[in-house]
Amino acid sequence: MVFFYDYNHTSRVIDLNRKEHVGKDIRLFMGDSIGHWEGNTLVVDTTNYNGLVAFSREIPYLTDALHTVERFTIVDENTVDYEITIDDSKLFTRP
Repeated sequence: MVFFYDYNHTSRVIDLNRKEHVGKDIRLFMGDSIGHWEGNTLVVDTTNYNGLVAFSREIPYLTDALHTVERFTIVDENTVDYEITIDDSKLFTRP
């Protein structure tokens, strides 16, 4: 699955077939995203950020320790509920 963002014209690939993240030495601009479906919710686990880009306006700072888990739940044909857990042990004391 590919997400296209208006911000900076970036794209993000979410692998729906892989179960393991790439090696810890591989750091990516948008991180390494692995997704799976839980009913009508897409769960995306992302690690291996390169620490050089702001994840979003809500997370203006990050380190290479950033790990996120996002949940995109289809509510109806016009609504997607979005939840994110942000874990960065170099910046925060808990997720």
